[in-house]
Amino acid sequence: MDEPILKLSNSQARELAGRPWTINGRTYRFVSFDPSSPGQPPWKTGAEGRAFPLRDSTERIALYAKFFKSKSRKRFDRTVWLTRRNIHHLGRGLKAAPMLWADSRSIGRPEAVDFDITACCAQAVPGETWKELKYRIHSQSAVFPDALRWRCVEDLLAAAAALEENKVIHGDLSDNNVIIDLQAPAHRPALYLIDFDAFVALDVPHLTLSLEEGGTYGTEGYHPPDLAKCVAAGDRSAAPYSDRYGRDMLLLELLLFSARFSPDEAPAGWSLDSHRRKLFDAAMARCPQGLLKAIEHLQASTVFRLSESERPSSVQLLGRSASHVAVPAPRRVRPHAHQRPPVAVKTPRVTTTAPSRVRPPLGRPAPTPVGAPVKKRKHVAYAALLLVVLAFVVYYAVRPGPSRPPARPPVQESLAPGSPEAQERQRQAVQTLALPLEVKAARTGIVFRLIPTGTFTRGSPSSEAQRDNDETSHQVTLTKPFYCGKFEVTQGQWQQVMGNNPSHFKSTGADAPVETVSWEDCQAFLKRLCQMEGVAEGTYRLLTEAEWEYACRAGTQTPFAYGNDLDSTMANFDGNYPYGSGRKGQYRQTTVAVGSFRPNAWGLYDMHGNVYEWCQDWYGTYPSGSVTDALGPRSGGFRVFRGGGWHGSAGYCRSANRYGSTPGGRYQNLGLRLARTTPSYP
Repeated sequence: MDEPILKLSNSQARELAGRPWTINGRTYRFVSFDPSSPGQPPWKTGAEGRAFPLRDSTERIALYAKFFKSKSRKRFDRTVWLTRRNIHHLGRGLKAAPMLWADSRSIGRPEAVDFDITACCAQAVPGETWKELKYRIHSQSAVFPDALRWRCVEDLLAAAAALEENKVIHGDLSDNNVIIDLQAPAHRPALYLIDFDAFVALDVPHLTLSLEEGGTYGTEGYHPPDLAKCVAAGDRSAAPYSDRYGRDMLLLELLLFSARFSPDEAPAGWSLDSHRRKLFDAAMARCPQGLLKAIEHLQASTVFRLSESERPSSVQLLGRSASHVAVPAPRRVRPHAHQRPPVAVKTPRVTTTAPSRVRPPLGRPAPTPVGAPVKKRKHVAYAALLLVVLAFVVYYAVRPGPSRPPARPPVQESLAPGSPEAQERQRQAVQTLALPLEVKAARTGIVFRLIPTGTFTRGSPSSEAQRDNDETSHQVTLTKPFYCGKFEVTQGQWQQVMGNNPSHFKSTGADAPVETVSWEDCQAFLKRLCQMEGVAEGTYRLLTEAEWEYACRAGTQTPFAYGNDLDSTMANFDGNYPYGSGRKGQYRQTTVAVGSFRPNAWGLYDMHGNVYEWCQDWYGTYPSGSVTDALGPRSGGFRVFRGGGWHGSAGYCRSANRYGSTPGGRYQNLGLRLARTTPSYP
């Protein structure tokens, strides 16, 4: 292919209207007309080219295909790098970033079209640009409620921080490159970043596009003032180098914009001083407590004159926030088959519910009180001595202990169909294999439950609410039994093995799950654990992704091992966002002691919620057919973790929900659960 980018003429663009085009096995159809502007072409024209909407089989606009005006080889190299870097998976507010390069010379032409095309494709997201919404607010045809303002602030900070962490600069954070969805449900972003044409990759400087090479330095009123001065002085080598000024201008607008302001004027052009300070003070008074420290720098009188180095980074702003934004959310990965898997952020909503800390003894829920403690006294009288003896007999008869599990209603009472059959298979495996149901590591006391072999359907049906397109349903057979950790690894166990406790929630206690550990940290823990327990390296390991979902489901096919519903009486997550018929409940805003909720049919606790759990696999696209002893790809950039955490909604705790992050990533909602090989055991 001599020309990597093919220009699209106006007549060719009109010929594409209504034509189907198959990309990566899915057929889309170019939109025929703009439904909001009859008689106008369906595409949107910008400085770099035209973006053409495509509908999927449900007639929903699913993709935008961007056809570039420039045939520059460098622009092609930049675009390919961007799609392979999977920016659209770095954060949930980045879903509209370019995700693939489509060339009809390799994937086939649209139907009934006799010319070739090349396009950069990005996922369509709901909503309107912030610029468009400002016009509607100004004309009082739209209302921008405070609750949505706070969500947009959170989403913008999270997206900007995700880019910073990955050394990517958007290059043009402005009101035209932000989409806001006024109807966004709580579990979806309210704000998205779009149009990454001006991006800068700090690790790949040769891809930076200067003004001289046809690049841009941002939008008037949103680019750093010093950059504008360089351009005004005739510096054609200028290019974007920071997003902080644009981010702060957008934050000011999201907090303060109302009908009294002109939608065409950036914040630096507003009538400010005392008027702006009064508005900002009013916004701060309404703002959730957790966000105050993340935006307090905006009230400084010098906010428009600060250099980029003087402005706090987005990562720093998240660290100042006491809201859920302070926790880098787990990074969701949904790559296309031809791309390396990327990272993504799902961020739950913030609440002001006070945390509740539950600390039952390790390995079991808080025992039912058996009465006031009995104190032994020394008496000579026979009657008193008899009472003491009887008291001790009663105490030891009813107290919970290792040989007597705490009282708990039968598992079947709150588990989904398939659970009794799974329990029977577990009992049969114990008898057939002559292996104990439970084993315990001799030094650390980590408890494992035997998981039998079997076949199950991994992924989720298309009808399952809040599912994602990386959950393709398929059959998996596991031919080897294994032992699965009964509980998540606790802070006390990590401390015992590693000599340190990296957890953010140390005050929750030694029985709470360890968190803020990377996949690499987990490998070091496993190696040292094997040494401490005197067993061969590899005896203790992480679960594969297939083993994890198999163990989590325990014979069920419903969204949760408990059935179709989940609320905060059943697992530790943000109870403001239950699933199914679950009732809105408590948001604890912290981890809780392991074993605080009912186990699944195989006796495993906290498979839903509390902390996400690292798996051994690299992230990869699911196969379409049946597989045996499934493993992830042989290599990749992101490791899988599963299960949901304390700060997310119930939908994130589904058995099928998948996540991934770089092996070195550490988060306050991410821990681990162990597997142990069979048949040997300590």
